[in-house]
Amino acid sequence: MSLLSVRIVLASLSFMALTRCDGPTAPLPREGAPDEFRFVYGGFTMEAVTVELEGTSVAMWRTSWDWRPGVAIDTIRSVPTEAAWREFWVAAERAGVRRWRPRYAAEGVLDGDGWTLRLAAGDFRLTSTGSNAYPDALGREHELEMTEAFQSFRSALGNLIGEDL
Repeated sequence: MSLLSVRIVLASLSFMALTRCDGPTAPLPREGAPDEFRFVYGGFTMEAVTVELEGTSVAMWRTSWDWRPGVAIDTIRSVPTEAAWREFWVAAERAGVRRWRPRYAAEGVLDGDGWTLRLAAGDFRLTSTGSNAYPDALGREHELEMTEAFQSFRSALGNLIGEDL
């Protein structure tokens, strides 16, 4: 093997090691509702927002941080159109969802906010959580400040139900 061939092999192996992905590798769909979907966002002294696929509809409910049994929960339900699902998948791809890791956490921060995403569609499966940390479009962690990618994904969820999160 020539020296050039060895260098090419070593460079390829280095590139593969640097770009290794621990998360899902299947592509995101381009249309239609997912098989499973649940997103929860909330935290210390803030309301929790849950968005979940229930059959053909998407439900969103807000729960006060100090909620007690018997207190009403604000709930919205919507049946997204095929066009709305296509827009959601485009937004999810732009936000880099398929590169999101299983866990993001700002170590040592005990209060603040957290989130969980469970998304399954075809061969794509993702469970990703965060505690005061958020992924960017490349799946990298950013502590204490919501990334543009995460914000745009939240906006895409809001668009499915016609309500800001």
